[in-house]
Order: sequence, then C-alpha cells, then structure tokens
Amino acid sequence: MNVLLLRGLIRSQFHWGNFKQTLERYHPNIRAYFLDFPGTGTESGRRSPASISGMREDIRNRFRQEIESGRFPSGHWTLVSMSMGGMVGIDWVSHYPNDFEKFILVNSSARDIGGLHERFNLRALPKIVKNWVAFDDESSEKLILELTVNRPELRDLQLPRSVQIRRDYPITRHTFAAQIFAASRFRAPKSLPIPTLIIGCEKDRLVSVECSRRFAARYGAPLRLHTEAGHDISIDAPEWLADQISDFLKA
Repeated sequence: MNVLLLRGLIRSQFHWGNFKQTLERYHPNIRAYFLDFPGTGTESGRRSPASISGMREDIRNRFRQEIESGRFPSGHWTLVSMSMGGMVGIDWVSHYPNDFEKFILVNSSARDIGGLHERFNLRALPKIVKNWVAFDDESSEKLILELTVNRPELRDLQLPRSVQIRRDYPITRHTFAAQIFAASRFRAPKSLPIPTLIIGCEKDRLVSVECSRRFAARYGAPLRLHTEAGHDISIDAPEWLADQISDFLKA
C-alpha cells in the first residue's frame, strides 16, 4: 500500500523527521511518499494559496503528475494528513473520492468542529505575535516545538534540525498569513465518502482533542487516542502512529 503524507501549518515533509523510515521499517508492506504545500519545503519559492481548496487543487495536480511521470507508483493509495494538512485532506477526499482508498486524519480541526479556543492555543498568542514581528528562525521554531512536542528531550533534539530546515526552505510572512487565513475559514463536509480513521492526542497543547472526537462522531469513524503525545505525534510517538496506520490499512 502506498501512503501520501501531508503536514500542517508552515510545516513540510522535512518535519516528519524519521517517521517515513519508522513506518516502512516496522511495516514493510507500506511505502510512504511526500508532497509539500506551496510556500513550504520543496515548494518554498512558490506563493501559497489563501484557501484550503486552492491548496487542494495545487497538491492534487502535482500528485497526479508524479504518478503519470512514474516518480510515484500507480495502484492503491491512502492519504494520511495532519493538522492543516488534514483540512486539505478532508477537502480532497470529499471532492475526489476515487483518488484514495482510505483516509487518516490526525490532530485536525475545522471552523464548524471547534471554537477558536479549541482550534488554537490562545495562551500562546502573545508569543506568536512577538515572533511574527521578529520572524526569527530559532525563536519561531523553539515556540512551535514548545507547543507541538510534549517530550522535552525530543524538543531539544529537533530544534537544530527545525532551524536548519527553516533556513534551507524559508517561510515567508505571506505563506504564514495565507495558511492561517485558509485554515481559519475551513468548514468540514457533513460526511466523507471513503473509510476514515481519526487520530487524536489527549495532551495536544495546540489543538483540543475534542475536535478529533467530534470528527469521529460526525463521520462515524473509528477514533484512536494517544494519552501522552502532543500535536506532533510523529515526533512524540512515531511507532504508535505507524502501528495505527498499519492496522487501519489491514482492516
């Protein structure tokens, strides 16, 4: 089974860390692939759309191009998308249900799923505004890791890597603002046309786990909750996440 991995707000494929290797090592029947949104990662030189639908169309077109060129294999695909990437994922499978056989939604939200205080940690807002003005690589990445990774030793390990990613693939203020605007306006459909798994984290300090619970209730989807991991579960609990993906694909 082929799996496409999508990240969240101002994140890219490089922020998955070693998750691809973990997933493929423990579950050799799975092959993982990445695509980045405009304005991030390998697409950092491009202008970000200011809507979830715009991101969806852009990344779907490139996904199809990768398959047509042979760089991605044809065959059976599952979409795994996290946070803002999850919004794009919801929009994608609802508009193009034949692109994927299954969908896994991780730590995401929507305007009609949770209130502002549940979709975003408002206590961090002063620091975020300060970082927005300074737009300093190290302080910005340190704040992001403080909000998304619960294990201090992993935050310390990830910080120099994240700073280097940001320097190699710069994030502009436009990309940050466009993605925030797009995410803030996104409303989720009432149903999804393909089998879906919802994954949430009870100690997510960025997005409330209640959003994952409501997605599961809305879509009649199974819900898997990690009791300790933060928003970036691929860093905090990669083996557990890999197991959930594998188990769902086997079902």
